[in-house]
Amino acid sequence: NIKYPIKQFSNLTETKPMTIGQFKENYYDLQHPVVIQHSNEHWKAFDRWRDMSMWCTEFGHRLIPIEIGKLDPTQISSPSPPAWKESTLTVREYIDQFIEHNLSKCGEADARVSLENEKIGYLAQHHLFDQFMQLQEDFDIPPYCKVSQTGEGMDHVQINAWFGTQDTVTSLHFDSYDNFLTQIFGYKYVRLYAPTQSEFLYPIEGTGKNSVTKQNNISPVDVVNPDFEKYPKFKDAEYVECILGPHDMLFIPHQWWHY
Repeated sequence: NIKYPIKQFSNLTETKPMTIGQFKENYYDLQHPVVIQHSNEHWKAFDRWRDMSMWCTEFGHRLIPIEIGKLDPTQISSPSPPAWKESTLTVREYIDQFIEHNLSKCGEADARVSLENEKIGYLAQHHLFDQFMQLQEDFDIPPYCKVSQTGEGMDHVQINAWFGTQDTVTSLHFDSYDNFLTQIFGYKYVRLYAPTQSEFLYPIEGTGKNSVTKQNNISPVDVVNPDFEKYPKFKDAEYVECILGPHDMLFIPHQWWHY
């Protein structure tokens, strides 16, 4: 159940689609998150990328980095976190060993039962569209990105991909740049905390310039099962949340914590 919903704007049900000017005035300038729905109906990705045979036929032999298992947020600074590892697989191996295994369970009565840890796979924040450039033909850069452009074109935009099984989790953190998170298929629960909530989230202090915690932008709190004895202030942290589905695009302002 969603208790504190992120504001939504549907380009199908509203009188007119959201303009770039409206987005800038009502959300970007105010640094307020919003879920923009159905702004991308023409993208071929929504049909093409659901076809697992397409991935295997066109890119099956190519190598991709995969995270396996769940990363305990309290172990982020550990050089070898337990129950989590990184591996390199071909696309076909990843589809066969992780995605198809997960899809086969989706129609079962126990589909909500968590996967075994070794069956949780995640292609996370990867420059997939630089590696497989043909995929760039299946989507457009959202026009709302124009509000932050500094020159001609969209050269300021970075595009990454996330492609995983159920039970994949990204630890609570914030980025130094704005994000548009678009869901192509499946569903994703997202929770956001405003920058004003940082004191309740216990940011991990950076341990060096090459550390993943160097920006003090990662929280050790397990959002789903928080340890209130260790992190008592987390009880007072205010948040908003949503479940993203296909055609949903979430604007996450920079320095907003997201899980």
